[in-house]
Amino acid sequence: MAYDKGFLNDRITILNRNDVVNEHGAKKGTSYEPDGAPIWANVSWLKGKKAMMEASLDALNSYLVRTAYHERLDDHSRIMWNGKTYQIDPPKKDRRANECSFTMYEQA
Repeated sequence: MAYDKGFLNDRITILNRNDVVNEHGAKKGTSYEPDGAPIWANVSWLKGKKAMMEASLDALNSYLVRTAYHERLDDHSRIMWNGKTYQIDPPKKDRRANECSFTMYEQA
């Protein structure tokens, strides 16, 4: 079941690598650019023990993001939210339910 429209109250931008593809099909380089228009999402703080277990950085800079299913979001994507860029853990996506969730944390 997809998330309610009122639940998705933040705008995030998916950033993907836009560099040259090497001979094996992988993208090289570290330049990220917006991949389409901003999307609606719900961004909430990770709290307590769960945050400390999941976050590799300071737990105060970790967020749980839930949004509709997006094909262009992958393990190597970055997220721009409120003028800052965040790294993400591999997203949990469900096309049938039209849902996607992942943890993001501020880039060092």
